[in-house]
Amino acid sequence: MNKEAFVKLNKDIGHDIITINNISWIVRKDKTCVPVLSLEKYKIDKTYVELLFSKTKIKVINFVTSSNLKSNSAEYVFCGERYTIENFSSKVRNQIRKGLKSLVVKRPQLNDLVVDGLRINHLTLEKHKRYVDFLSDKVVWEKYISILYEKEDVTPLGAYYEGKLVGYILYMKVEEKYYIYHPFIDRNYSALCPMNILLYTFITNVIDKEGKIEISYGLESVHKMTSLDHFKKGMLFSMVPVSRLTLINPQFNWLLFNVFSQNIVCLLSKIKFLREYTSKYNLLMDSYREFYKM
Repeated sequence: MNKEAFVKLNKDIGHDIITINNISWIVRKDKTCVPVLSLEKYKIDKTYVELLFSKTKIKVINFVTSSNLKSNSAEYVFCGERYTIENFSSKVRNQIRKGLKSLVVKRPQLNDLVVDGLRINHLTLEKHKRYVDFLSDKVVWEKYISILYEKEDVTPLGAYYEGKLVGYILYMKVEEKYYIYHPFIDRNYSALCPMNILLYTFITNVIDKEGKIEISYGLESVHKMTSLDHFKKGMLFSMVPVSRLTLINPQFNWLLFNVFSQNIVCLLSKIKFLREYTSKYNLLMDSYREFYKM
């Protein structure tokens, strides 16, 4: 699908979308905001940021910038014409072989996604202490997945063990690039390596049909989820440097980004259970410094 169709799809599945100066944004329930095309690089200036915040009630925006700023993150991308089992390390080869032997990978039935997909969503989100309505609420999830299931450029792939769905991924193709959505598994079956085989099967199938593939596994985690990042590298995704910015409403900049506030945060960072919050402040501070020096 093209970019315009992807924006429309996000409206159809229930996301709150606003469009300002040809950039469409998803406004989340917590009043944070990301571009619909979240990995697109945008050249956004101070005037645009002020306009965006003035027309909405959002608190925070996140985006990848095309401005000439230092790289502070990375997008995991695989681009190539070969994805054979010989390309992987011996450990990952064994994981792929175990998945091929133990699991059946196929397009899941819609009802399997509605029922078991929701169960897998709950297990995944509980692990990360998160709630996302379109992944957690039974009614909203059924509408969401039913719409996506019928779209030509959306490919659901499921891993089954003894007839039971134990993992799934939604692959979406926008322009000529594939994107991975909801790579979720039931951790009770993680020893069977469902995620390895879901990725391996899809990528090899696309290469067989199209001759090559460009596919994104999203951005590097803000909190450096070492195990997940290590997994992506093991599956041959390369880190492509990007500049990611997280900005708050400009009217609060003076309150948060001053010497007094910085000193307080520095003191709080020494308290272990507050480090998660102070790291978020530091992320905002770094974005503020980079963006407003342009």
